[in-house]
Amino acid sequence: MKKDVGGHWSLTVNGRHIGSWKRNIFHHLAGPGSIVEWGGKVCDTRRNNRHTATSMGGDRFAEAGFGIASYFKNIKVQSLNGDLKAVNQQSLLLQMKKTNCYNIIILPQIDAHGNNFYYGGPGVGPNCP
Repeated sequence: MKKDVGGHWSLTVNGRHIGSWKRNIFHHLAGPGSIVEWGGKVCDTRRNNRHTATSMGGDRFAEAGFGIASYFKNIKVQSLNGDLKAVNQQSLLLQMKKTNCYNIIILPQIDAHGNNFYYGGPGVGPNCP
């Protein structure tokens, strides 16, 4: 997403314009951000006193790795002047709940590939009641 000169927001993926939103929809985004989050979230109402069967990512744990687990690669943030900046890996804060249901693995930083992580999980199962 990017804010244009008029303060409106647009979403572009791989150079293709997806859509635009007027600035009054995102009024809370008028200034620069103070936090960025990547990952997934599953809502769980504990129906029938058990964890949800909703999967996260590709329904596989992070250990499944490339081509199987879901992942984010080369994560960056956009500076006020529009430049994309690599995220300092030491600044990443790993947060997981229900690690028997879903997990995340931050990969070692490789200069050419930036910061990457695998994440996901099947939800309810033998180890996730």
